[in-house]
Amino acid sequence: MQQFIFQLALKDQTQRLPHIYPYVFRGVVMELLKKIDTKFVDALHTPNEIRPYAISLKREEPLLNFHLVSLKEEISNAIIQSLLKTENVPLKIAGWDFILVRVQIETIPLVSLMRTSQKVIKFKIRYLTPTYFNIRGRPFDIRFPEPVFIFPNLAKIWN
Repeated sequence: MQQFIFQLALKDQTQRLPHIYPYVFRGVVMELLKKIDTKFVDALHTPNEIRPYAISLKREEPLLNFHLVSLKEEISNAIIQSLLKTENVPLKIAGWDFILVRVQIETIPLVSLMRTSQKVIKFKIRYLTPTYFNIRGRPFDIRFPEPVFIFPNLAKIWN
């Protein structure tokens, strides 16, 4: 498992860092990967599959830190190949010009992750607000969070 941290800064340093949603960076990654293999990108978009990567975003003025965790070595290798081919040109993201300041790559062996993790037998989910599930094809909402609906929802958020 590899974690990539892309540190981005606005090309025009006088502007304020815009609010950008993490899903926008999925498009940025797919554009990088298209340079290597378009069929590979299509495979990463397989519907109803849990994606082998996760994307998150942290704003740390004046930088935007975009995190990508890859669970597949072929994704990591393709990203590295693409980065090596990328020229130092501004990245157009959601209409803003960014420059890539730094890329940090960390390899996390899954075996060590499993060894250092504590075994979870059960866990509790505490909802801070009223919760319901709107299920397509059902005439009414599910008022109580049932596991059969929670985990597909979590997978949907992951994707």
